[in-house]
Amino acid sequence: MKPGTGERRAAVDVLELFEQQVRTAPERTALAIGGHTFTYGQLHSASDELARRIADGGGVGPGSGQVVALHLRQSARTVVGMLAALRLGLAWYVVEPGPHATGPAAERLRAALADTDCAAVVFDGTDPATAPEAVAAAAPRTRRIDLSGPDGTAVSRATAAGSAPRARVPGSAPAYVIGTAGSTGAPKAVVVGRDALAQLMAVRPEEPGVTTFSPCRLAWDGSLLLLFHALCTGGTAVLPDARELPDAARSAALVPPWQARQIAAPPSFYRLLLPPWPGPTATCAG
Repeated sequence: MKPGTGERRAAVDVLELFEQQVRTAPERTALAIGGHTFTYGQLHSASDELARRIADGGGVGPGSGQVVALHLRQSARTVVGMLAALRLGLAWYVVEPGPHATGPAAERLRAALADTDCAAVVFDGTDPATAPEAVAAAAPRTRRIDLSGPDGTAVSRATAAGSAPRARVPGSAPAYVIGTAGSTGAPKAVVVGRDALAQLMAVRPEEPGVTTFSPCRLAWDGSLLLLFHALCTGGTAVLPDARELPDAARSAALVPPWQARQIAAPPSFYRLLLPPWPGPTATCAG
């Protein structure tokens, strides 16, 4: 719905909406996470470079249901990976190495690969939990892309200038995959289509173009409610990184400097936020 009108908005692919913002206001801040900020232009360039690295390996089938496994702790690189997968017509699958994800990192990665047709695994070789040899052992037949350099840079080992192919895929193509908790058996991969993600954005009632905050893991699709709402409407998405995420006080402290207007979190997390909450007034969504 358009806020305050009751009029239904057309569902437009989220990558197309993000790219509209890149063209309109490339210098506007799109993302703030872990002490780093990305403008729309920087976020687009970073995701384009990663998409090109994935495509350069060959074997990418846009709209085929292939996934890009993001075997990363929560950081700006995770969001870059999401956008890169969408650009190639693939789905992203956040497979966290921990510490708040359960089970050994290699075991979670093997399970994710067993359930999907994986085009590439993106990981940080400087993280002890995702050392190159460990990832190679878990994914011996899958293309592996090791990101290096301090978080907040675009993508390591940048190559010659040039854009990644921008795949045009139907709305029925997968956008992302999430893994179930496994509380009722073995964890399962659940696929969500691009049309479903577009419709989620189209029906959001929140004001467009504002600063949003979500203290949620990107491996959980509840985090997408305001992340893509911001990126699709010219706002700023504020997120805790892997170090801040488990600490309610550190997460809450991100809100005042950015003057976040919209917050989306599980109900139990609002209770954790209240004791250290320094203000200001914000609208809670979802």
